[in-house]
Amino acid sequence: MIRLIGAGGMGEVYETLDTELGEKVALKTLAVGSTLDESAVALLKAEVQMARRVTHRNVCRVFDVGYHREPSREKAGSIDIPFFTMELLGGETLRQLLRRQGPCSVDEALLLMERQTCAAPKSSVFSPWSRRGKE
Repeated sequence: MIRLIGAGGMGEVYETLDTELGEKVALKTLAVGSTLDESAVALLKAEVQMARRVTHRNVCRVFDVGYHREPSREKAGSIDIPFFTMELLGGETLRQLLRRQGPCSVDEALLLMERQTCAAPKSSVFSPWSRRGKE
């Protein structure tokens, strides 16, 4: 792992190095508490399936899905932590943009929303992965 990119209620995203290919990728994991929740695992798999159906310049490519086995801290044995790897993209997050420039005008907000959803009409799928900074 190189660095933590972001974290939320469902999991964490890291910048990491694919040691087989020598390339940097983004790695998304479920939070350890969520790994035992079948609905969270199903949601993660659905995200991967959705992303694989969409080919568009504003949607990240997903590379691999797997499980990382880690010793359990709460009971004997181990737990499998689901993860997937995807294209690592540069640019700033919406949070960083708002901190840097302050609130957006209505026109700016609509433009940001349009960029986020531009792949949806053709695929009938909305994806949370946007190619920030790759216009």
